[in-house]
Amino acid sequence: MIGRSILQSALALVALAAGPLRAFDTVIIDAGHGGSDRGGIPRQRIPEDEWTLKTALRLSAEIKQRGFTVVMTRTSDEDVSLAQRCRIANSRRDAIFVSVHYDAYRREAADGITAYYASSRSEKLARSINSRMVSALRPSTNRGAKRARFYVIRNTLCPAVLVECGFLTNKAESKRIQTSEYQDSLAKAIADGVTDYRKYRTGR
Repeated sequence: MIGRSILQSALALVALAAGPLRAFDTVIIDAGHGGSDRGGIPRQRIPEDEWTLKTALRLSAEIKQRGFTVVMTRTSDEDVSLAQRCRIANSRRDAIFVSVHYDAYRREAADGITAYYASSRSEKLARSINSRMVSALRPSTNRGAKRARFYVIRNTLCPAVLVECGFLTNKAESKRIQTSEYQDSLAKAIADGVTDYRKYRTGR
């Protein structure tokens, strides 16, 4: 038999997907990795978890300036399980979820930014954020808004995206990523995408 909690979660997902779009006041910001999970690939010089947290903290400040309530899944270098990140998001009503990551690849030339979503309900949010990031972070390569099945966006009840904010394994891009200018532009771009999405939800 299917466990009651699993069945209830499945029914909640179905009900939410079928329900009308509404305004939201809360943004769940998830700084990817942390603690014993450094992120990235083996022998990667720049730790992903350090930069996801730095970006998430800047994004939190920018989002708050827009009048949103912010809930962060972590605010320090700590272990937070994927399931716990989803529980934090699912405990909030009328929220959206933004998971912040940086990309890595064994081929150093790989570069660019991507916004991932797991369901059609989250596609508009991903495209709104991706569009703003592309405009603000030129000449970064636009890798697009794409469907994926990452755990944290697949198991959240609210619209959810996972943003890859550039490649830490690309020498030129990683150098840009570590500047205040890039971080400020990135935080503003994601916040602008969230604001655009809220306007779409409210019709104004």
